[in-house]
Amino acid sequence: MQINSSSLRPFKTKSDSKAFLGLWASGFCYFAALGFILPLLPLLLLISGLTIIQIGIIFMTGSIFSALPWSVLAGKIGRKMILVLTTIAAAIISGLYPYASSFTQFLLLGLLLFSFLAAATTVTPVLAMDTAGPATMGKRFGMYRISGSLGWIMSTAISGLISESLGIETIFYISAILYLLSAIFIGISVTEPSPRGMEVSTGINWAVLTREKNFLILLVTIFLVNISATTFLSFLSLYINELGGSNMIIGWAFSIAAVTEVPCMVYLGALSDKIGRKPLLVAALFSYPLRLFLYTVVSHPYLILPIQLLHGLTFGVLYVASVAFVSDITSKSRGTALGLYNTANFAGSAVGSALGGVIADNHGLINMYRFMTAFSFIPALLFTFIAKETLRNR
Repeated sequence: MQINSSSLRPFKTKSDSKAFLGLWASGFCYFAALGFILPLLPLLLLISGLTIIQIGIIFMTGSIFSALPWSVLAGKIGRKMILVLTTIAAAIISGLYPYASSFTQFLLLGLLLFSFLAAATTVTPVLAMDTAGPATMGKRFGMYRISGSLGWIMSTAISGLISESLGIETIFYISAILYLLSAIFIGISVTEPSPRGMEVSTGINWAVLTREKNFLILLVTIFLVNISATTFLSFLSLYINELGGSNMIIGWAFSIAAVTEVPCMVYLGALSDKIGRKPLLVAALFSYPLRLFLYTVVSHPYLILPIQLLHGLTFGVLYVASVAFVSDITSKSRGTALGLYNTANFAGSAVGSALGGVIADNHGLINMYRFMTAFSFIPALLFTFIAKETLRNR
């Protein structure tokens, strides 16, 4: 995906254009780093002697550390500073994974890593939205977010081969280098107003947002959908391994999934600016039970690969349209709103990781996916019948 000059204009200032390019490059490196370690992390834990329920606990514990405190802190000392520091910290932690050997050590590393990831996923979208005009929020945010998709595609496509050729530990060192590059791009390209000028009081923002019914419905929906969605990351590599798949197939599965994000984020993000957020969000939410059900009927690891094409809907469309949904509702309180959004996201992931681990450990991975298939209808039906359209020109 090539970003040409016409796709980046008009920005409000040249500084915004530079910031967008820096955020794009940083996002590419950041998600490439994630793509190297997250799909194969469950396998590293399994190889190190951990049980499935212990793996679920590690993912749960990391997810419990919500993004909201990072949003509050960023409002005081600056989003750029938070992003640079937490990305450097993620680099250090990634380099420590090959030296861990016990459940306690992996638990501590997971807690720290996922906490710092929460900071980045909260702060970076706000910086990206600050550079986009409200009339093209869906389009420009989609253009920014494909940087992460392309980075993830690149790294997941080769992570399996590298881990099999050079050892699974190697991918953690590569990830550390990419995190450092991500921090450098942010450091040299992004400028922002003083923290005092970024948002009004967080307490005021909180009071306003909690009275917004549509925003609360979205938070509940995001919480519920992530209970099932987290199983795509936490347990799919273990499921592929159980079906007889190699590390290379695991990498391909995550790479193919990310390929579908790119057109969905670019074109359907822009479409949401025209037809509204809700139709696309409803389509995305109902794609979850379909994807989860298909996992339960395959018997060969290669058959997982075409199912991953649904990721464009289950993640690409859902993420871009839901962030635009948040932007429609909020303006000066975007940082707080994104903090609450990511809190719901991580809380759902925490519950899903723990619940999925318990079910899989006692009844098998396939029955865990059967349960999640049925559960994923709940957020889809809730949002369909209760949420209202937020696009202001509709």
